[in-house]
Amino acid sequence: YLGSWKSRTTSVTLDYTKDLQIPGLQSSVLSSGVLYRHEYWGVADLGDPTGYTAGPLAGRTVASLYGPGGIYNQYASLFPSVNFAADTSVIPVTGSSTAGINPLDAGSVTRDVYGGYAGLDFTVFDKLDLGLTARFEDYSDFGSTTNYRLTGRYEFVPAVALRGTLSSGFHAPSLAQLGQQSTGYTSTFTNNGTSVLTPGRTRLFRSSDPRAAGFGAKPLDPEESTTVSLGLVLRPSSTSSVTIDAYQLDVDDVITITDTIQGATVTSAFNAIGLNGYTQATYYLNAWDTRTRGVDLVGRQQFNFSAGTLDLTAAASFLDTEVKGVNRSVNVGGANIVVIGNSRIRDAETGVPKSKYILNGRYSQGPWSLELTGTYYHSYTYNVGDVPGVATANGNIDQEFSPETYVDLGFDYELLQGLRLNLLVQNVFNKYPEKYVDGNRSSGINPYSFIAPNGASGRFIQGGVTFSF
Repeated sequence: YLGSWKSRTTSVTLDYTKDLQIPGLQSSVLSSGVLYRHEYWGVADLGDPTGYTAGPLAGRTVASLYGPGGIYNQYASLFPSVNFAADTSVIPVTGSSTAGINPLDAGSVTRDVYGGYAGLDFTVFDKLDLGLTARFEDYSDFGSTTNYRLTGRYEFVPAVALRGTLSSGFHAPSLAQLGQQSTGYTSTFTNNGTSVLTPGRTRLFRSSDPRAAGFGAKPLDPEESTTVSLGLVLRPSSTSSVTIDAYQLDVDDVITITDTIQGATVTSAFNAIGLNGYTQATYYLNAWDTRTRGVDLVGRQQFNFSAGTLDLTAAASFLDTEVKGVNRSVNVGGANIVVIGNSRIRDAETGVPKSKYILNGRYSQGPWSLELTGTYYHSYTYNVGDVPGVATANGNIDQEFSPETYVDLGFDYELLQGLRLNLLVQNVFNKYPEKYVDGNRSSGINPYSFIAPNGASGRFIQGGVTFSF
């Protein structure tokens, strides 16, 4: 048993809206509210002690277990190219994936948030709709922040309108990012017999831990964003519409985890803080800034027949992300250590499809409806190593995955008034994404990537009952 974490949130919100009569303005609506939120995250229970305490072979070398009576003798004939007798590798306390949560990592984090917002939406000259909302929040751990949202929509004629939004955002680090610490042991999984990791114990530090400062860690800053969008709305008829929206999203101080930090000076830094036997460190950091630009297109058409209604939707999304201001390296004991490799940057820019297309049809007749959706994802790339297209020491190599198409089916039936039955079949044809090439499979055990946009779990069937009263 590896243990567990617990997350808990209590939220209380009071919202208020009121129609206002303001001279010269039409449809004026005031919206406001106050909120309180308490968040908790922490270790719920520890893992089985056998996962993180030393067994009878821990600390011994492979060579010491070879020879007359040695447990590796029985495997020698299976691995004729391996010289067990000369292998000085030290057997760790436990495997990298079986250490679990140990008492060293126990702890919890809490946060209280107080806030409020106020907004005004109104219409001018029957054609221009404007909205302004401001939101204030005070975090017990990250101070106060004020954010805004400005919206506008101008209707030239009933069939043509222009809309736009300008807004800011604030995202405090999650409590898990702030509070998680884990202690484990080096994994030596490899694809070609060469491990890129230094044997020893590992520590995922809390970024605010004073001991982590020796590895370049700093307390986390919140992520802040600015979004601007501009869109065109066309309504050729009462049963059809086309929308085209372009946007730009800037996010500063994106939070992610570091690459594995290791090397002679890192080991020395561990020894200096009394963590002897440790060779690898990681922690969360504000890694970079991003700018994402994109365009979303949506077209809808409704057909009304004597026997029922058919709603058709076609949508397309295009985006491009640029990473900048990368906190690429830190200094540990006089050595420059890379904490964000080039592959991480390429992942942020090319690890998701740059385009996506959706076709959806929904037919309704009386008590039942049938919905069919097809989704197409453009190609995307799994990135490794600092040099694009060049294999790393352990055999991993960049891999571009082919486009993927999936079909979903939904059925809904009103059995009685207020009682509905529904069936959802995701990935009707049980399709899987393209497999990893052999060089990207950890010892051959994982055939599918973890970045597939539709996952790699095949068909999913869900049935449900809904009662409304």
